[in-house]
Amino acid sequence: MKRFNLIFLLTMLLFSITIASANGPVNLINDNTTIQQDTNATFEDGVFAMTSIQDEYLASFNVPGLTNSYTWSGDVTVVDIDESVEYSGVRFCIGYDTDSGNYINLLITRTMGVSADQRGTTPVPDVYPVSNATFNKTLTDEMTFHFEIVRDNDHVILKVDNATVIDYKLPEEYNLFTEGDDLNLGFYTCKCSYEVRNLAVYDEDVEITPVPSPSPEPTPSPTPVKTEAPAKTDIPPVTEEKGDGTSPIIIVISVVALLFLVFTIVIIISVNKK
Repeated sequence: MKRFNLIFLLTMLLFSITIASANGPVNLINDNTTIQQDTNATFEDGVFAMTSIQDEYLASFNVPGLTNSYTWSGDVTVVDIDESVEYSGVRFCIGYDTDSGNYINLLITRTMGVSADQRGTTPVPDVYPVSNATFNKTLTDEMTFHFEIVRDNDHVILKVDNATVIDYKLPEEYNLFTEGDDLNLGFYTCKCSYEVRNLAVYDEDVEITPVPSPSPEPTPSPTPVKTEAPAKTDIPPVTEEKGDGTSPIIIVISVVALLFLVFTIVIIISVNKK
């Protein structure tokens, strides 16, 4: 009898732990997510698509309540890339400044490696000098890769297929971000069309352990074309507030499980004393 009671007690304990740990970070990309540039970009059925290779353009997407401490990831598939341009490729807008109209981009180029630049009202190339020291691949049609961006204020990490290709602290003048603005995150394209699946954004306290790496040697890069951030469009009200994702049903189940566990312990103790 005592053995049965012990097994039952352990089972209920595991059940309670499982319920309590069911909650986790909430993906801020949901049915209410909209894009700010709907001419050459779409977001349908969970797939974000940059559809044209003719021009350079930014397509931002709204993430209500986003702060300057987040992780952002997804799977990119190159659809069509201009092979006559070395710097064509995929860009990620990681922050926007409403006062200056500038935004900061991380770049993955076709053959030149990775970089970071400022676009918008005042274009500035090579905020992070272009280099292929950490990313020496050529982007080609139908190529697929996973990206992850971790930002903690001025500290930015870009990973491609789980390998760190940029680990950098932005200088103060390029640490661009406006909390709550709808243009902070987005995809930028330069003579490259691509699709992004499994898009996810998590906003939480991010602890970053810097990875020591030698400073890349600057190499020539093209002077960026002055571009304007896309005009804001009306965004439908968000019905789900950002939080810890705890469902009322989960809370009820957890409370019931814990009460049942306490009741079981009391019964076992009473039986063993007899």
